[in-house]
Amino acid sequence: MKRKQKAKTVMIFGVFDALHDGHRFFLSEAEKLGDRVVAVVASDENVVRLKGRAPVQSLTERMEKILEERRADLVVAGDDQIGAWTAVKIHRPDIIALGYDQDELRRALADFISREHLAAIIVKIKSFRDKTLHSSKLRDKKRTPK
Repeated sequence: MKRKQKAKTVMIFGVFDALHDGHRFFLSEAEKLGDRVVAVVASDENVVRLKGRAPVQSLTERMEKILEERRADLVVAGDDQIGAWTAVKIHRPDIIALGYDQDELRRALADFISREHLAAIIVKIKSFRDKTLHSSKLRDKKRTPK
């Protein structure tokens, strides 16, 4: 008799502001890594802290847009306190999939996983296209006064 394998949970983190093809690619690649995808969406306050600007869309709007894509099984709001990792503690992912540009987040999560003796592995998802073509980078350039 075969033992039933536990479903693999993949967790992703992001702002997901003005959802674009790069985000869709990220969601699609994360979906390939497991059986269940949990998307953690940064709070409005943390977007300001981390990126130095407010998101275009509210947290609720960003979460709804991800749900509309039907690639994440669960969408949750990120912590207001940076480094609390509540979603990781609750959902205990097997895999944490991060984007090509989330190196600082990768380091912080790796420290947390080690400290908490969790079994999650971190996987880096490649860039959808040339890094200079992402709409969030183009949007930020348009906001910068000359």
